[in-house]
Amino acid sequence: MPEAGKTPGRLRTVLVVALTAALAAGAVYILRGGERSAAGAPGDSGAVTQVEAAGGQNGPAPEVGEPAPNFAETDVEGRQVALEDLRGRPVWLVFGATWCANCRAEMTDVAAVAQQLAGEAQVVAFYFGESAEAVADYAERLGLDFPQIADPLTEIGAKYRVMGVPTHVFLDADGVVTAIDVGPLTQAQALKRLGLD
Repeated sequence: MPEAGKTPGRLRTVLVVALTAALAAGAVYILRGGERSAAGAPGDSGAVTQVEAAGGQNGPAPEVGEPAPNFAETDVEGRQVALEDLRGRPVWLVFGATWCANCRAEMTDVAAVAQQLAGEAQVVAFYFGESAEAVADYAERLGLDFPQIADPLTEIGAKYRVMGVPTHVFLDADGVVTAIDVGPLTQAQALKRLGLD
C-alpha cells in the first residue's frame, strides 16, 4: 500500500501524459485563433487540400496592396487570357483542382458569380497539376463558361505561391491584389471581396 500523500508510479505517469496532452491541445487551439471557423469560411484549414507546386517560384510572393504576378495563358477553349488584358475591372483568380472535393462544392457559387458579374468583373479558374483534357471535360460537365486554365506543371500556382486548394486571389481594376483567401468561399463573400456586393 502506498504511503499517505504519495501517488503510485503508474497513476503519476497517466496524470503526466493526460496533462501534457491537454496542454498540447490548448496550444493548438490558441495557435489556430480560438474557435475554428465554420466549414466554408475563409481560412478554414479543414476545408483546404494541401498541394505542392513543382514549378519554379520566381519573383516575390503576391501580397495585398502589391501588383499581382503577371500571366499569359491559353484556356481550354483555345482563348488567350492575359492578366494585363483584364485591367479595367476587378478580377477573381480561383486556384483549384477537379479532384478537390471543396473546389467542386464551391464551383456552383463561383459560376454563379461569374455569370452575375459578366462584364463587370472577370473570373479565371486555374487547375493545379491538371491536364487541359481533364479541365475541359470538367468544365463541360459543369457548364462553366468563364476561362478555365490547366496548370499541369503548377507554374502559375507556384508564381502565386498556392499551397492549398481552393485558394482565391482578388485583384482590383489595376491588377493590384486586394485579398487572398484559402478555403471555400460563398457567393456573398466573393462579391464582397470584389467590391460588388
